[in-house]
Amino acid sequence: MKKFILMAALALPLLATAQSNFKFGINTGRNFSDLRDTGGLDYKYWFGYMAGVSGEVPLSQHFALNANLNYEAKSFRIKYTGYDFDPVVVGDELTATTTYHYLVLPISVKYFISAKSNTLYILGGGYGAYQLGSRVALDNDENNKITKYVKKTDFGAVLGIGYRLSLNEDNEINFELKDNLGLTGTRKDGDGYKINAISLMVNWQFIL
Repeated sequence: MKKFILMAALALPLLATAQSNFKFGINTGRNFSDLRDTGGLDYKYWFGYMAGVSGEVPLSQHFALNANLNYEAKSFRIKYTGYDFDPVVVGDELTATTTYHYLVLPISVKYFISAKSNTLYILGGGYGAYQLGSRVALDNDENNKITKYVKKTDFGAVLGIGYRLSLNEDNEINFELKDNLGLTGTRKDGDGYKINAISLMVNWQFIL
């Protein structure tokens, strides 16, 4: 936890001191998450949310280095049948929604298609995440904490596209669609259960 907080604390200030035209931003958005490598269990995508801050340093007219520090709730669902414990009887069907809460630090390089203020861009990089807590909620109102069964850290790759909309010389809005592909297992009892999260984020950036 200390190492992750140190990474997060240093990333944005280092970007800020890199150039005088450092851009600070505020992020918000939704994500749509699923689990892979689950041993045959059929988890389905479900909605989560995110919010945080960002820092960006232009490297040239077409390239920029970007870092975010986001709180993210990543959720996914699975249906169970045939349980015989109270209050569920054999044959009943339950939907379980699992939510992992993370502090996420994605770092990526942006490539702007055009040097114009309003332009499309593509981005790629990686992320590190620290688990803040995890829960499973059943549709019979049962809610269970599962934090101790989930690994504290998660790492993966980030790929996406975006659009930069300039408001004036100092302010811009960015719209991003990203695939956050988890490369490490999230369960303590094995290497499976990797998260795949598709996120839609809106970011307001301004020059400090």
